[in-house]
Amino acid sequence: MTITQAIKKVGQINSNDTVSCTEFLGSLAQWLKNKPEGDDFDHTIQLALSASVMGGVVRYAEGQLKIVRQYLMGTATLYENQERFGFPGKTDNDPLEGTVSATPYPFNPHERDSLTVRIDTKSGHITLEVENWKSTLSNPDCTHGLLYGFSDKINSGSGAELARDYLIVSLLPVAILKPVTSN
Repeated sequence: MTITQAIKKVGQINSNDTVSCTEFLGSLAQWLKNKPEGDDFDHTIQLALSASVMGGVVRYAEGQLKIVRQYLMGTATLYENQERFGFPGKTDNDPLEGTVSATPYPFNPHERDSLTVRIDTKSGHITLEVENWKSTLSNPDCTHGLLYGFSDKINSGSGAELARDYLIVSLLPVAILKPVTSN
């Protein structure tokens, strides 16, 4: 039975603007691999991601990543929004009539999906995949702990380029207190 669980920020991962993405990702991988002996915390990387996708869709994801060989890997909860946030207005010349959401949140917590995330710590290459969407970012820019940039080309079945997603990925090292159990 779990008695207590706490989350705390740990480590001073170098995330200033003079660090390359591979240096930043390498420092996260080292932090995950070099867990001190007797540490009562599970080390993980907290992920927050936003993506602007073709057709006006905005996606947001949050989750936790672990190190597997040279990759930060895990799943994240993915939320999507195709509507404008706010209350509908009615005017005669409103081209956006009917596209405004009156919901109390921009991302519906009841409509979510599971996103697979894989980040290569040696190259910076990011792969995001869910059943109906895949996005890759081969050469992200990196500053202050954020990886960002336009995704690689997305092609339709006919080979014509459709659009490129814009991705922003935030990574934060955290240590989660292991649950205490009693027999």
